[in-house]
Amino acid sequence: MSDLSKNPDVTPMTEVGVTPNRNNGNKKKKKRKGLKIAIAVIIVLLIALGAAGAVAYHHGMDWAKEKLDSMDHVTLDSDDLEIDEQVAKDLKDYRNILILGIDKRKGEDINTCRSDAMIIMSIKKSTGEVKMISVVRDSFLQLDEVGELRIDKLTHAHAYGGPINTMRAINRNLDLNIKEFVRVDWATVADVVDNLGGLEMTIHDYEIDEMNKYIKDTNKSLQGDETPIKKAGKQKLNGIQVVTYCRIRKVGGGDSERASRIRNTIEATIKKGRDIVFDEKTEGLKKINDVCDNALPEISTNIPTDKLMKLFWEQKSIKIADSVGWPYTWDGAQLNGIWYDVPITLESNVIDLHEDIFGQKGYEPTERVKEISELVSYESGYYEGQPVQYTNKDKK
Repeated sequence: MSDLSKNPDVTPMTEVGVTPNRNNGNKKKKKRKGLKIAIAVIIVLLIALGAAGAVAYHHGMDWAKEKLDSMDHVTLDSDDLEIDEQVAKDLKDYRNILILGIDKRKGEDINTCRSDAMIIMSIKKSTGEVKMISVVRDSFLQLDEVGELRIDKLTHAHAYGGPINTMRAINRNLDLNIKEFVRVDWATVADVVDNLGGLEMTIHDYEIDEMNKYIKDTNKSLQGDETPIKKAGKQKLNGIQVVTYCRIRKVGGGDSERASRIRNTIEATIKKGRDIVFDEKTEGLKKINDVCDNALPEISTNIPTDKLMKLFWEQKSIKIADSVGWPYTWDGAQLNGIWYDVPITLESNVIDLHEDIFGQKGYEPTERVKEISELVSYESGYYEGQPVQYTNKDKK
C-alpha cells in the first residue's frame, strides 16, 4: 500500500485498526463540500458516448469502435462486488453505473488517489429513465481497508482498492447492484468544453461574484483560461468557467439551484455536441474527433466497447429525470480530529433511497445494512431522533 499521507491534496486518514474516538464533544459545523466535479464526470461520459455516436453517424461503426477502444478498459470479477442476492432480484430492472471523479494532480498515481466524486447513474431498463445519485465523499460507511472492514469515509475506498473497492462499499452499504464503473480525472472536462468551442450558458447577476471568486481556485491544477465573468446574461463560457459554474452553491437556492446548474450544463453540452455534429457548415466532426482523442484515453471503465456503443444508442435522447444527493439526512462529526459525514441513520437513508429512486415502497433493508447502521451509530454516537444538521429532502 502506498503512503497516502504524502499526498498534499487530500484530508488526513486514520491509521488502519485505529477506532475513531466516540466522544463528539468536538463536533463542529462544516461547509458541505460542493459536488465540484459531479458535472465534469457526467459531461465527459456523455460527450464520450455522444462523440462515438457522431463519428459512427458520419464514418461508420468501425471508426466509433476504434475511438472507444482507446479508453482504458479493465476486467473485474463480477462475483467480488458484494451484491446481495435479494437486492439483485429487486433491482433487476435497474442498471446502476458508478461514475468516479478523481482529483488527480500532476505526478500522482490515480490508483492511489481518493475519489472526489461518486455518482450513480441509474437507468431504468424498461423506460430508459435516468436518475443521478451523488454520494457525499466523506460519508461514514463500512469499507474494506487492506482486508479489514472498518467504518471510515467513503472517499478512502478507492485509495485502498480502486473502483472495485468503491463499488463493493456502495453495494454493501446502500443495498445496490453496481457492476459497472467509469472513472475520469475531473480536469478533463475543461478540455472537453474547450474542444467544443465553449458552452452557451445564462449567468445571473448574483452568480458573478461567486464565480469570479472561485475561477482561479478551479484553475490551480488545470492551467487554463482564468478570464472572469464580466456581465450577466447569456454568454459563451470556457472550460474553467463551466467547471466553476457547477461548483458554486452559496448563492440563489443553495444545493437545489446548484442541481439546476448541473442539469443546465448537461443539456447545454449535449445540445452543443449535437449542433456541431449535424451542422455541415462547421468543422463539427473535427471538434468531436478532438474530444474523442483527448478525453477517451483518460477514462477507465469495465464496460466493453460494444456495450458502451449500445448504451449511447439506447440513451441518445437522454433526459435526467432526477438528481439527488445521498445521504438525505446527516450530520458532521470530528472523530480523532478527522471530519466525517454521518448518515442519520444509515438504515433510514437506505430506505429513503430505495423508496425515492427505485419506487420500493415500504422497503426493508438487508440485515447487513441494519448491522452496519448500528455500527455507524455506535462509532459516531449519532442515533435516530437527534437534531439533523443537513438534509437533501424537502419533506424532512
